[in-house]
Amino acid sequence: MRKGNAFSCLSVLVVCLLLPVASPAAESFQFSRFAPQDTGQFAYTDLNMPSGVAGDAAGNIYVADTGNDRVRKYSAAGVLLAEWGTSGTGDGQFSGPAGIAVDGAGNVYVADTGNNRIQKFSSNGVLTAKWGGLGNGDGQFASPRGVAVDGSGNVYVADTGNNRIQKFAPNGTFAAAWGLPGSGDGEFSDPRGVAVDASGNIYVADSGNNRIQELSPEGFCITIWGEAGSGIGQFNVVHGVAVDTQGHVYAADYNNSRVQVFTSEGDVLGNWGGYGVGDGQLEYPTGVAVAASGDILVADTLNNRIVKYSAAGNFLMKLGSVGNASGQLNMPQHLAMDASGNVFVAEWGNNRIQKYNADGETSLLFGFSGSGNGQFSRPCGVAVDAAGNIYVADTYNHRIQKFDSTGGFAAKWGSNGTGDSQFSFPEDLAVDSGGNVYVADKSNNRIQKFASDGTFAAKWGTSGAGNGQFNRPSGVAVGPGGVVYVADTYNHRIQKFTADGVFAAKWGTSGTGDGQFAYPTGVAVDASGNVFVTDNSNSRVQKFTSAGVFAAKWGSAGTGDGKFNAPVGVAVDAGGNLFVSDGGNRIQKGTPVAMAAQLESPPPAATTQTGYSLTVGGTGVVQYRYRLDGGAWNAAVPVATPLALTLAEGSHTLELVGGDTWGNWQATDSPTTYTWTIDVTAPTAELTGVPVGSVNTTAAVVTVGGQGAVWYRYRLGAGFWTPSWSVERQIILSDMAEGAHTLSVVAADALGNWQSTDAPTSATWTVDLTAPGDPVIPPGDNPGTQTTARPTLRWTAATGATQYLIEVSDSADFSSPLVSRVVSGTSYTLADIEALVRTGVWYWRVRALDAAGNQGSWVTGSFEYKAAAAGGMILLLLQE
Repeated sequence: MRKGNAFSCLSVLVVCLLLPVASPAAESFQFSRFAPQDTGQFAYTDLNMPSGVAGDAAGNIYVADTGNDRVRKYSAAGVLLAEWGTSGTGDGQFSGPAGIAVDGAGNVYVADTGNNRIQKFSSNGVLTAKWGGLGNGDGQFASPRGVAVDGSGNVYVADTGNNRIQKFAPNGTFAAAWGLPGSGDGEFSDPRGVAVDASGNIYVADSGNNRIQELSPEGFCITIWGEAGSGIGQFNVVHGVAVDTQGHVYAADYNNSRVQVFTSEGDVLGNWGGYGVGDGQLEYPTGVAVAASGDILVADTLNNRIVKYSAAGNFLMKLGSVGNASGQLNMPQHLAMDASGNVFVAEWGNNRIQKYNADGETSLLFGFSGSGNGQFSRPCGVAVDAAGNIYVADTYNHRIQKFDSTGGFAAKWGSNGTGDSQFSFPEDLAVDSGGNVYVADKSNNRIQKFASDGTFAAKWGTSGAGNGQFNRPSGVAVGPGGVVYVADTYNHRIQKFTADGVFAAKWGTSGTGDGQFAYPTGVAVDASGNVFVTDNSNSRVQKFTSAGVFAAKWGSAGTGDGKFNAPVGVAVDAGGNLFVSDGGNRIQKGTPVAMAAQLESPPPAATTQTGYSLTVGGTGVVQYRYRLDGGAWNAAVPVATPLALTLAEGSHTLELVGGDTWGNWQATDSPTTYTWTIDVTAPTAELTGVPVGSVNTTAAVVTVGGQGAVWYRYRLGAGFWTPSWSVERQIILSDMAEGAHTLSVVAADALGNWQSTDAPTSATWTVDLTAPGDPVIPPGDNPGTQTTARPTLRWTAATGATQYLIEVSDSADFSSPLVSRVVSGTSYTLADIEALVRTGVWYWRVRALDAAGNQGSWVTGSFEYKAAAAGGMILLLLQE
């Protein structure tokens, strides 16, 4: 590892490499690649901190692409042939794979470091076996980093955290283990690489002891060489080891950025590399292998490439490297935005500043390696003032440089030191609305404030963990009101200050939970005062209110959209778009989206359906919670699982909230709400105009209605049910035969709930067309003469009669009857108002009526009315 001041803006990335890291509508972000543009030569095919490399008998090259959690396979010419793996713990997934080896049959073995296991694949990436697990027992591992295979297919693993080497059969069966913690013969300290020669001797990169140990096939120490240092034969954290067919041993000397070559007895044969990005140069190599051709393959980790040398150390080719063309990126660090939405990035790897327009196209490029005006040495920070001037934290030159909006050099200040206006690896800077410049003076553990021309104004901070103290602050931003926010990286927190450096607040502790950090490096503030932080080793961005209250988080380790690899810089534009510089040599743009759960096909406002399988979706929504009719909220469910409901009749309210990939949730007090009514009750048909009892007509007109009814069907008697008709229609019946008839009707509502045909609304009547018989006026009961004005008239009952119609008239044609009455009995006495008004002959008649209204024939009689004489004299009446 680097020492002292060499830990600057990439220090956190190095730590990630060496130590495994556990991996209203809510506002969320949809992330996409912003730069480089994902077209043609700039497509995202770069390696990301590759740690292991191996070759097969056909000359193909396999790479443990550690930062991308994948394996890549190239031809001997560097053509990408295949890749497999994603971040995770499942079969074929990886967590920081650091070692890789290939056996004689082409099987590929991967040291899946963060998952504490070995995975075995076919040459095309099909998983065939796996073994391991966290622990110190036989076959268990603690961050294994190296793997090798001998000629018999036995597998050797550098069990780094357990300070030992383990040997396995090709199928993963445990065979042996050697080593204990320590510095003696056969003891190890953080062993990271392992190799086996043709005789079965085992070579171990004993990293913490800065040496190589050679063991016999039985695990006995044969030879040891190396010590700490940078001289020939010395090491500064040796990582990888390989051996060729001649027994020459190659060691990746990590912090010395070189490869050293030895005999099997440890005699130095040569070395090559040297710190840099040029062809044949290396930056912190971790893996080394020998190709079938005898060429040497080196995992040039921080240059994100594989370098191929001849056995003599001559540079042959490189693959997977990033690039320095316009638009490409090499270790992008902090970001800045101007008022027009342009994005500025400090490129650590290319020693330059690059400006992108809002479409991700390069519009300005300036700087190259050096210490002169306009030159840079590992720049990490960039800021832009209101006038468009550009300020750069020229980190390894320990200074700040100022440029005009076209990239023309304007001024500089600073030198290496601890005094005012001096710096020790300044990493980031920010400019307030008044043009004041704030610098995160990282290794001096302080913030310095300057006027726009570089005049020193103030400083605050010392080394420590107290309020206002810092431990390698890496990011600084200025929010509304001139409030200053600092990413206090190694204290795993954010600190908030006034513009004059007065401590105001702090938040954060070390961890992976919400509001916790693992080396926060970048900080940005939007116009509303919300604070965005790149949580470097947690590979995510967190959002807070200006008071430090956790609001949201985005990201996880990986290479897809919305996944990050140790992100450093963050910026937010006036539109709320979020920009993040990713360790995968890209910038991602997060476009704000209102995240609200939605039903893809919600129930209608009224329905008969009681069972549901509802699909939940919504922009950015990958999980959801719900509650029904004001009940309790259920637990989170992935959107792939439909919402199953079985509901009773009545009104229902469903409330949904959505969650995104990173666990941000739509607020439960602002849910998406759906209300609908379930109606499974059929209406009842109502009939008007129905014949009652017996009728003497063969036709009828019946009107159908009913509350809620919109359709009906009917049948007469036992006939067929008619097709459905709309309500408020009339049923017209005709030509009904004499006899009993039943009309049955069922109704339905708009939802299609039908009244059961087993329980219809029914009416029954009888068609009766037969007249009743005629009554008879008995001779003995014929009144003859009457002496009362209210005589009683009598007749015999007629067959089928239910009533009788009687009329009394003073004329034989009954043109103006005095009496016309329907009566029920077989006699009738004239009422007072019907009293006879004169003497003389009166005529009367009677006819039978039945229940259907049929009438019989008239039967006629007469009598003479003569008032009684005085003294009781009786008048003679004429009788017919």
